[in-house]
Amino acid sequence: MADPVQRPFNVYLASENVGSLDSFEGVPDISSLPQSDEAGLRFRWQKRIHRAVYSASDLAPGLLLAEIVAIIASFTAKWFGRQFLVFRKTQSVRFW
Repeated sequence: MADPVQRPFNVYLASENVGSLDSFEGVPDISSLPQSDEAGLRFRWQKRIHRAVYSASDLAPGLLLAEIVAIIASFTAKWFGRQFLVFRKTQSVRFW
């Protein structure tokens, strides 16, 4: 039996119609996204190498940035010490 009184649509009372309110019409569901590249690998050693390279790719930008900042800070500290703090130039150990 239908409700004779026409009420405005309420999401909380009629949750079966919520799907019509999204703005992603025509966009496929999230579950249909392509699988990982690892799914096509057949052997365990291939999967281990893939995971290692994938993990390294997450760390590499941060490590590279830290290395660049450390080198620049080292040269800046030496220059600042010689120019403004009048440190004498000594024989220092060079790592590169």
